Parts: sequence; C-alpha cells; structure tokens
Amino acid sequence: MQSSFPTIGILGGGQLGKMMAAEAVRMGIPPKLLSPEDAGPMRPYSETHVGDWTDPDVLRPFVADCDVVTVESEWAPVEEASKVLPNKVSLWPSTRTLSLIKDKGVQKQHLSDAGCPVPEFECCETLDEAL
Repeated sequence: MQSSFPTIGILGGGQLGKMMAAEAVRMGIPPKLLSPEDAGPMRPYSETHVGDWTDPDVLRPFVADCDVVTVESEWAPVEEASKVLPNKVSLWPSTRTLSLIKDKGVQKQHLSDAGCPVPEFECCETLDEAL
C-alpha cells in the first residue's frame, strides 16, 4: 500500500535524527536521511545518503523528491539547503529560527526580549570575559 504521507528529508544522522526517523516509520511516513558521515544506526529506519551536505550538487537530488526537509541539529547547513529547495518543499524549522537557536546567547536574548522567563545570563565573547 502506498503511503499518503509526505516524504520527510532529514539533514543529519545523529541520535535525534534516528529518533525522528523511527517515529516517522512507526507512523507510516517515509524518511530520507542525508548525513556528512556514515549514519549506520539510521539505516533500518530510512533511505540513507552519505555526502557533503553543504554541496548543492549533493543537496539538490536529495531534496528533489521530499515534501518537507528538517534538521536533527541546529548546525545542519540550512542556508545551503534552502537555496536548492524546490518551491513545493518546506524547510522546518525555518532558517530564521535556526539562526536564533545556534547561538544560545542570541536565543536567550530573543526569548527575554519576547517576555519569556529565562534564567539570568551574560553573553561572553572570550574566555576571559566568562571568568
């Protein structure tokens, strides 16, 4: 029986990617994975591709038959991926969201500015500032 669910492309092959892929399979959603290194633990759960995830010539065919692309790490190359996504393919979370969460200081400041409760924090650029 053909799945009526969208195909999910996952950038990254770490622990979170494995958990996402396992749940997708459980729900009958076909996941695909692109990882810059061997993601052996993911193989039972997804169509796995190993390649340079910053290379447009690797990304383009990977995303071509996906309906949505997501990341398993805030360090996945979303800027590169967003440049080669066909119009029909969504990227979640957005590049803006990922840019906010990559730097935990930026993330906390954004949450604080939005009125969300956050613990006290201080952004430091150098080790000396932190000490």
